Amino acid sequence: MRFLGHWSIRIKLMGLLVLLGMVTLAVTGTVAYLKNYRSIQRDVFNQLTGVTRTRRAQIETYYRTIKSHIGTLSEDHMFIAAMRDFSKAYRKMNKAPVRAGVLDAVREDYRVNFYPQMQRLGMARQGYQNYLPVTPAAIQLQYLYIVKSPYPKGLRDKLADVGDGSEYSKVHAKYHSALKGVVQKFGYYDLYFIDSETGRQVYDVAKDRDFGTSLRDGPYANSNLAVVVKKCMETDNPSDVFFSGFEPYAASMGEPTQYVASPIFDGKKRIGVLAFQLSTEAINNVMTGNRGWEKDGLGKTGEALLVGPDHLLRSDSREYLEDPEGYLARQKAAGVSGETLSRIRTFKTTILQMPVNHPSVNLALEGSQGTRIGGSEYGIGKLHGELKPAVMPR
Repeated sequence: MRFLGHWSIRIKLMGLLVLLGMVTLAVTGTVAYLKNYRSIQRDVFNQLTGVTRTRRAQIETYYRTIKSHIGTLSEDHMFIAAMRDFSKAYRKMNKAPVRAGVLDAVREDYRVNFYPQMQRLGMARQGYQNYLPVTPAAIQLQYLYIVKSPYPKGLRDKLADVGDGSEYSKVHAKYHSALKGVVQKFGYYDLYFIDSETGRQVYDVAKDRDFGTSLRDGPYANSNLAVVVKKCMETDNPSDVFFSGFEPYAASMGEPTQYVASPIFDGKKRIGVLAFQLSTEAINNVMTGNRGWEKDGLGKTGEALLVGPDHLLRSDSREYLEDPEGYLARQKAAGVSGETLSRIRTFKTTILQMPVNHPSVNLALEGSQGTRIGGSEYGIGKLHGELKPAVMPR
């Protein structure tokens, strides 16, 4: 400090004051920064908490509404009459011999159209024969409503009357428009009637490959649809409603599906099961706020997701919804398998295809609630035994 000896006291005092001012400014600035940072952090956390609670409430309301709806419809007189009429018409058709060439046409359709697509998706069983319908009614119905339909998959619900003169086609023409209207009006993907005595699917709106087949044996006996139908067959409570988990469904060529079902009673006698396939689009609309991420305070990249216990998505990724091809290109560069990318392209969804292994998702799946910094930031609550929402700003 000797070099300061020749400085006057005045200069030394001024220097000391300047130094004290700089220190004060630095301390004040640091305190202000920390307060501001904590305030912003608190606001962000509150925003994430608010979005997550809102999404949770909305998705729970969605499922409660569906539960109430199917419970009401399964006790509706029109649905009871339709169940009774379809079962009767199916049994009558099942007693009639299959017309010449019909079985061959159905077999060829499975061999040429259905099975190769399952092979391309890496989901095919050993041989197309393992998917074929076996009862006369199932063979005839698939021939009339699938093989000979002028409409492709996804548009087969347009065919109301095949015009073959059978009792089944008359029953189908009578009810199909009204049942199709329920599916469209309430945002379902499909509607089914399953006969109690046989476990056979005697009607469905979309006419997928399980149409007319058994849910007790055969290729669809272990499906998530078969699981909820079995529960309906075992209950004596007409008001019971059962939800399945999300699973790929072979009859829909491996599409991710979830079902809800309720028994149909005619008086005290159980005569069948009403089931709906839920729409993944409807679930996405809830989880994305109808794609209003920024309006909900999630910025340019934040998202709210449903994740199952297997860590696979139960709602679509925002990245995919906003830019499908860009998302697929990034996943390919990240080493995601070609089979997975092919299924995403085919099904037009990341549901049941992409895993989410963020720390906060792991905590949410363990039942924790809270906010985290780093990676994905928020997980909360358990829904319907298998779904948990996570909000993830990135």
